[in-house]
Amino acid sequence: MLALWDLSVFGYLFFLVGLSVLAGATGALGIRAGAQAVPSLVCFYSVILAIYALVVGLVGAFSETGAFSPSDGVLGFIALLGFLVWLLAMGTTLVREPRAVVPAPAPPPPAQRESVTVCGDAE
Repeated sequence: MLALWDLSVFGYLFFLVGLSVLAGATGALGIRAGAQAVPSLVCFYSVILAIYALVVGLVGAFSETGAFSPSDGVLGFIALLGFLVWLLAMGTTLVREPRAVVPAPAPPPPAQRESVTVCGDAE
C-alpha cells in the first residue's frame, strides 16, 4: 500500500511538470499571437501558473514534509486548484463565439517624388 502512495506522489510531480509545460506554451503562444485566439488575461495567468507549478514541482521533488511536500503540502494543492481554474478559463475561452478580427488598414503608398528642375540643370 505504501508503494502505491509513493507512486501517486511521484506521479503528481510529473503532473505539475506537464501542467507547467502545457500552460507555459499556451500562454507564450497566446502572448506572441497578440491575443487573437486567447485573451491576454488568460495568457498571463497561464504563464504565471506555469512558473508556479514548475517551482512547486521541482522543490516538491526534494521535500518530504512542509508546504512544498506533494503528499501533505498546501502549495501543491493550490497548484491543483490553479489548474482547475485554468482549465475552466481555457475551456470557456475556446468554446465562446470567435470575435471578428478586423484587419488593420493598409499603409498609404509612398509619395512619388516630383522631379524638380534647377536652373542650369535642364537638358
